[in-house]
Amino acid sequence: MKLYKKLFQMSLLLFVLSYTSISALSQDVLHVPAEHKSFTQRLDWTRSTATSNPALADGYWIGYSVERYMHENSRMGHSGRNDKGLPTLQELLLGVKRTEPDAEQERSMITAAQEELRSVSTEDNRKVLKEVAILFCYPSSKAGVADFENVTMSTMDCFVDLKDRPLIWLGKVKDEESIPYLDKLYEDSEREKCKRGLMAAVSMHETKNLVIPCLQSYATQEESAKVRSQAVFWLAQQDHQDAFEILKKVVRNDASSKVREETVFWIGQKAKTDDLIEIIEIVALKDSVREVRKKAVFALSQAPDERGVDALIKIARSNKDRTTQKEAIFWLGQKASEKAMKSLEDIVFDVEQTELQERAVFAISQQPKDRSIPALSRICKDHPNPEVRKKAIFWLGQTGDSRAVDVLAEILKKAQ
Repeated sequence: MKLYKKLFQMSLLLFVLSYTSISALSQDVLHVPAEHKSFTQRLDWTRSTATSNPALADGYWIGYSVERYMHENSRMGHSGRNDKGLPTLQELLLGVKRTEPDAEQERSMITAAQEELRSVSTEDNRKVLKEVAILFCYPSSKAGVADFENVTMSTMDCFVDLKDRPLIWLGKVKDEESIPYLDKLYEDSEREKCKRGLMAAVSMHETKNLVIPCLQSYATQEESAKVRSQAVFWLAQQDHQDAFEILKKVVRNDASSKVREETVFWIGQKAKTDDLIEIIEIVALKDSVREVRKKAVFALSQAPDERGVDALIKIARSNKDRTTQKEAIFWLGQKASEKAMKSLEDIVFDVEQTELQERAVFAISQQPKDRSIPALSRICKDHPNPEVRKKAIFWLGQTGDSRAVDVLAEILKKAQ
């Protein structure tokens, strides 16, 4: 608790020192009056204001924030170069603009504060509670609740470009109020762009047992395959067992091969358990569409340990689908492990198809030289198939290594 208190105090000091003057910005911000406590009351006030205030006739924004844990130095939104002189969302809401401190004393104090913040951070990847704003852009005061043009998100320290349209700010909202509201907007929205934005907004909330059921309905009941694919992405980002159980069903049952491709890819990016490796392997071996099987093979290559290598070896040694086998052999070649190397050599000498043997030779050539040169040398000398020996000779020559030159010279002398 003391650590968090100290961090807050130092962050506040930095914030104060970063502002040397306070003035109204050209951007209008309307704050919901404090007496409107509940989210429903704030929304009612917002709708009433939107229809009665002439300043909002040509378009406006509605925004509120939710809290979620994020890495301490992470941001969401536009945090790069600020060529347009845009305010951060925090500056916009406070009605201030930043000016560079020019006093040496102020610069020294800011530097000292930054050093203090770094010194009290005990973990590089420590997560802290941050506010994430959800912002809706409406084209006019006549637009209905679900007729917004787009929805975007931003942390408070990122620049925002509201196109000089006024902003109605509702303040902080709890997940229990925000998620049902966004889900209802999703149900009422007819534009895919808006649906994808709402889906992203739902996924940003901290309360997984509210987020995951919404994402499940988007991933399994949405008619558009493009939107279902997006829901699959956000489910994977939850990094939660319940979400993975849903993804396992989607990758087996979805009618769209594109959705299955996306699903197996994102399972592969998060695969940390045996059951996830197993489902990817099943897809690689049994999916009816070749492109999905290829994507599953790639997903196995991204697995963080030897379980992915074991699955690749199994697929590479099967003979059900030549294209999938070749993909597995290729990705084995990208794995710098003794097990992968041994399996490639076994394929070269044991598998009957010349095409697969040649693909394994190429994969061996992609290994580190201390492994590839001895293996290629053996193939050049001992393999019974002259076509495979030619491939090994070619790739051995491409290494440019003196050991390879010696082997090639030896082979040439024997040929003479």
